Amino acid sequence: MKSPDPTREPQGNSPGGQAEPGERVRQTGQEAMESAKAEGRDRLERGKHSAADTVASTSEALDEAAASLSTQGQESLARATSVLADKLSGLANELESRSIDQLSRDATRLARDNPGLFVAGSVALGVALSRFLKASARHPSGSTQQYGGPAYGTEGAVPTHAAQSAGVSTPGNPGGQP
Repeated sequence: MKSPDPTREPQGNSPGGQAEPGERVRQTGQEAMESAKAEGRDRLERGKHSAADTVASTSEALDEAAASLSTQGQESLARATSVLADKLSGLANELESRSIDQLSRDATRLARDNPGLFVAGSVALGVALSRFLKASARHPSGSTQQYGGPAYGTEGAVPTHAAQSAGVSTPGNPGGQP
C-alpha cells in the first residue's frame, strides 16, 4: 500500500477549505446571473408601475373629457369615452395587482391561443409607443423644424411657405417674397 504524497494537495478543496478555481468561477457566474435577474426584475417592476400610472392618468383624463362632453350635450360620445376610461382604469388595476410572472404567462397564453390578435396588438402597441415617444421628445428652444423656422410652439413659429404666401419676412427671406 502506497502512502499519500504529502506534497500533493487533495482533490476537491484546496487547503483552508477554499474552492478550486473552476468552482469559484462557477459560483461567481451564478452570483452574476442572480444579480442580473434581480436587476432585470426590478426594472420590469418599475416599468410595470410606470405603465400603470400612465394608464391611470389617461383614464382620469378621459373621465374629465367624458364629463365635459356630457355638459356639452354630446351624450353618446360621453358614454363611449366613459366606457373607455373605465376599461383603462381596469387595465391599470390589473397591471398593479399582477406580478411580472403572471403578466408574462398571460401574454404567452394570448400569443398561443390568438396569434393574429397578438401580432396585431403588438404592432398597435409599437405604433402607440413610437408616437408617444416622439410626442414627448424635448426640442431645444429655437431648434428648426421641417420648414426651417423656429420649432412649432416657440415665439415666431410660422412655417416658411405660409409666411411667404402671406408676404411676411422670415430669417431666410427678408422681403417676404415667394
